[in-house]
Amino acid sequence: MLKVKIETKKPKYCIAKDGEVYVIKHIAKNNGKIRAVVDVKVKSRESYIYIDEHPCPLAVKILDSGCIITSAEVYNDRVIWNLICGGESFIKLMNTVSCKIIDKRYFREKDKITHREYVVLKKALEKGFFDNPRKVNLGELAKETGLAKSTLSDCLRRGIKKVLKSYFENL
Repeated sequence: MLKVKIETKKPKYCIAKDGEVYVIKHIAKNNGKIRAVVDVKVKSRESYIYIDEHPCPLAVKILDSGCIITSAEVYNDRVIWNLICGGESFIKLMNTVSCKIIDKRYFREKDKITHREYVVLKKALEKGFFDNPRKVNLGELAKETGLAKSTLSDCLRRGIKKVLKSYFENL
């Protein structure tokens, strides 16, 4: 799997107006049209809008290549797309979309959370370990998960580090 950042020219049909920056937070394709949650940033204010059924052929081409759009930023004359894709979908993307590659990285296996880290983090969140005040302490959580306190503590720290690293890299 690849994390890719590409730059394209802003399409003529784009809804973004000059002088505004559109930061697309969530994007999906439905019946050939794009649905997106967009944060519109202008000099005087910041607001969220929901764009329903926006017919963006460029985004459709990207999605049809097999890539997942994690976010996009629309500027006056260009769009910066953050994508996740496999090798074949990346090649298809390069053959269908005129773009400049800004960054391309392979997911490293060590950066993914393990199944155990996933289960432990999910259980800790559900049981209130991260609440203030905590609804469950490390000892109680260790009993719930069947792990030693030291093992649970290490697993939580490793999992939290990976989740935070991934979050900050995707900002």
